[in-house]
Amino acid sequence: MKDYKEGNISKNYHSSLTNSIENHIKPYFKSISLKSISPETYQKFINHLFREKKLARNTVLKIHNAIYNCMKQAKKNKRISDNPCEDVVIPGQREQENESLKFIDSDNIPELLNHAYKYGYIYWIFFKVLIETGMRKGEAAALQWTDINLKEKTITINKSLDFQPGNDGEIFGDTKNRKNRVIDIADTTAIALKTHLNFQNQNKLLLNDIYHHDLNLVFCRKDA
Repeated sequence: MKDYKEGNISKNYHSSLTNSIENHIKPYFKSISLKSISPETYQKFINHLFREKKLARNTVLKIHNAIYNCMKQAKKNKRISDNPCEDVVIPGQREQENESLKFIDSDNIPELLNHAYKYGYIYWIFFKVLIETGMRKGEAAALQWTDINLKEKTITINKSLDFQPGNDGEIFGDTKNRKNRVIDIADTTAIALKTHLNFQNQNKLLLNDIYHHDLNLVFCRKDA
């Protein structure tokens, strides 16, 4: 983690990876030396995650990928001669998993947005932008008005919101793949964001010093 991951992955992914290590990997392998981890030992670990831990297949895949990459690096460093993760069998069928996924039909989007509006206007505008741009929720939550060009109808995505920051100075992290991108937005999205900006400016005038002007967030509470 220290030599190969820190500084090379996003903060959110680093946190997720650390949780996998601390909660699942280290407790199981704490008394087993690196060279003693055979394919059979590793398969038993994967089965343990399913049978005893009752983890979802995607979670197990995430943990497996973390260990696989670790072992791959250990092999490069000549700490082990073979990667014991190579031919592991991940229980469960990917096809069955995909069949359980549910996608919203485009005809049902207005109904979804109407339902979101019942929880408040901010939910409506947030989900509208998510649907029309394909952004991840962390990227949308981290948007600042300096990232939006209403004249050119573009949004620059260059960060993600850390939903569990250590302090106020750590609320922004890198995007998942650590690459910035600029996306075009439709006229309807630009109009909705312009209306939202006017709404937000009214809140700033009303709340004045109470408003957290320094964050300049697009999607936030009335006082942020």
